[in-house]
Amino acid sequence: MKIKYLALTLFISLSMTAVGQDIITINGKEFSGNKGYIYGKLMDKETGEDIIGAIVSIPAEKEATVTDINGEFRLRSPKGEIILEATSVGFEVSTFRARVLGSGNFRLYLKPAMTQLNEVVISGSKGDANVKSTDIGKNSLSIESIKELPMVMGEVDVIKSLTLLPGVSTNSELSTGFNVRGGGSDQNLVLLGDVPIYNPAHLFGFYTAFNADVVDDVSLYKGGVPARYGGRASSVLHVKYRDGDYDNWKSNLSIGVVSSKLAIEGPIIKQKLSVLGSVRRSYLNYTLKAFDDPDIRESSAGFYDFNVIANLKLNNRNKLTYSIYKSSDNFNLAGDTVYQWVNFYQAANWYHSFSDKFSLKATGALSTYSNTIENRSLVNPYKLNTEINNQILNLDLEYIFNDQASLNAGVNFNRTMLQPGELKPNDPETSTINAEKVQEEKANEIAYYLDASFEITPRLSVTGGIRYNTYNYLGGHTIYYYEPYRERIEETIVDSLHFGDNESIQTYSGWEPRFTARYTLSDMSSIKLGYNRMYQYIQLISNTTTIAPNDIWKLSDNYLKPQISEQLSLGYFQNFNKNKFETSIEGFYKEIDNVVDYKDGAALFLNDHIETELNSGQGRSYGLELYLKKNSGGRLKGWISYTYSRSLRKIEGPYKTETINGGDWYAANYDRKHNFTNVLIYQLPKKWEFSSTFTFKTGQPITYPAGKFEYGSSVLSLYTDRNTERAPLYHRLDISFTKKFYVFENKNAEFNFSVYNLYGRKNPFSVFTQDVVGSPPQAYQLAVLGVPFPSISFTFYL
Repeated sequence: MKIKYLALTLFISLSMTAVGQDIITINGKEFSGNKGYIYGKLMDKETGEDIIGAIVSIPAEKEATVTDINGEFRLRSPKGEIILEATSVGFEVSTFRARVLGSGNFRLYLKPAMTQLNEVVISGSKGDANVKSTDIGKNSLSIESIKELPMVMGEVDVIKSLTLLPGVSTNSELSTGFNVRGGGSDQNLVLLGDVPIYNPAHLFGFYTAFNADVVDDVSLYKGGVPARYGGRASSVLHVKYRDGDYDNWKSNLSIGVVSSKLAIEGPIIKQKLSVLGSVRRSYLNYTLKAFDDPDIRESSAGFYDFNVIANLKLNNRNKLTYSIYKSSDNFNLAGDTVYQWVNFYQAANWYHSFSDKFSLKATGALSTYSNTIENRSLVNPYKLNTEINNQILNLDLEYIFNDQASLNAGVNFNRTMLQPGELKPNDPETSTINAEKVQEEKANEIAYYLDASFEITPRLSVTGGIRYNTYNYLGGHTIYYYEPYRERIEETIVDSLHFGDNESIQTYSGWEPRFTARYTLSDMSSIKLGYNRMYQYIQLISNTTTIAPNDIWKLSDNYLKPQISEQLSLGYFQNFNKNKFETSIEGFYKEIDNVVDYKDGAALFLNDHIETELNSGQGRSYGLELYLKKNSGGRLKGWISYTYSRSLRKIEGPYKTETINGGDWYAANYDRKHNFTNVLIYQLPKKWEFSSTFTFKTGQPITYPAGKFEYGSSVLSLYTDRNTERAPLYHRLDISFTKKFYVFENKNAEFNFSVYNLYGRKNPFSVFTQDVVGSPPQAYQLAVLGVPFPSISFTFYL
């Protein structure tokens, strides 16, 4: 009997351990019958943040539900003792014993899964999500995975981490923008929170303007874009904020060779009001002053940015969020011209849960992107200012029927006010430069969308959506009219008409269908199909290959039509060895109407009729993406990706100046045939970690002069066809060592040593030509970082 008693006691003890903790007593209003609803909340045990989209179930009763945007749930339960099970991505699967006496509220806490810190790319779901989800052309990265990659000057770089994924590349060394599946950098909608950012970079691309300390995760949609997103023709990058800690105050301080940053978070009112703030500032200006070279000593390069995010839980069904963000840059390279650009926005969100299945999110935001070119020469100093303002209002509804079906609907409003350029001499009375101001532009864009996801059979799941957009180009603005059947140039202007403030000048509208489908071949493999159509009403007018502070943004008007893209994607996804290895092959084909390119010799600045300098035509891109990733198992992780891609354009008009390369297809500025990346992350003993990234890609298209000619007393280069040659091949190896240790009474700290461009490859930032007497024009290349660039940083978690 004693043995039986001991065995029974041991069994009960083990059972108690298996379900994790003491019995939870749930009191409250008694059920009218044997069953009723219990109301709970699921939270992160370490940070106190709400856990959204988790599954809470009573396995014995076959009852289950999903937590809403506040981490809350309602679950049908019997009276008496039950076992609750809770699962969520990135957390340990947990079970809880509960004694149900009534419908009272209670809280459950989940522990973060230890394996989350060892992930490389986190797709926002389970290990087989790449096979089981309907997402195609989507990549998600957690900040933990980005921090494992080699740093540049001691900083985590959100955007450059994305360029290591298939289908994504940059156009040159330290480029500000990025290119997705053969699209231009302006064809990417970059959202911080829910607000578009036009120039997401510091120091012309040395740093990303997003501080990783306030970021939760990053999602990039390359194909199969959800219907709730619109406004760009190529991709959507959504950078999501995280909540501040609701229970405890904490901070971290990072000190690097170029900049330092500080983040503080904690509760103003515990479990009610939290705040998260960060500030980052460079001190490169002080470093430059120490050089003997006068050109370097007289240069300047500085930036700062800050974020504040406040979250207020009004009650169990309502939550308010307020965020403010500003980034500012000031750059001058050994000259009298200073470049400045600023991103600034404020946004407010209201989350409301009607029930555990039905929720609403309302967003209002004001944003400004401005840049200034200031000439400080002794003769005729001036300032050239441009600015973009957005007023945004979004309303999004979500209804979750069950684990297999959900519905999203909403409306997006965006008013864009654009100042293309205003030139002001510093001293109007003595300057020989006249003040000039290009006409301001204004437009309203409204879109309505409906998106639904459902499982037709256990093997077949689909997501279908439709988005309808309307665009209205508004006055006050003067429109120029040109002589019919003649080339559109300044000399053929025959009339003009001024439209009053907010008077409609031109309207466009269109349907944007979206569709993805997944068919499961086995537990470890599937095929996916995706299609999306997207409109873009604001475009970058530039004769450079990347976003720069002096670029011109232009709204669609009666001459410049919106870009319209259609993309078809097809992919095969296969996992191996219990999801430790993940592979995919994706192909895509995309066509774009009304792409814009500039005329030869175009005058783009301070041009009130810029339509005379632009051509429009067709674009197309296609490619194949291969991806192999090792998720877990052993000390070594990482991935290999290869992309073959082409991006072509065809500009053919009725006149020679409106035709490029004789009307034949030619390579876009960002066309890269081959792009190979390799990422390795290796866990070393004693909390050391080694990581490396290797990149190899085809050189960007360039135009070499075919010869030269004399014009008066000048010798000029003669150009014929555009983008027919290639810059040299691009390749680079970066490495990083990270050591985690303890300081200040067991506080966590981290030391990082990294080397950018380990073997000193002189990759071209730009290629230019110079005249040589008695010879054809000679080509030269400029390398920004043609030597190994080491950096160190220390981070203290206080």
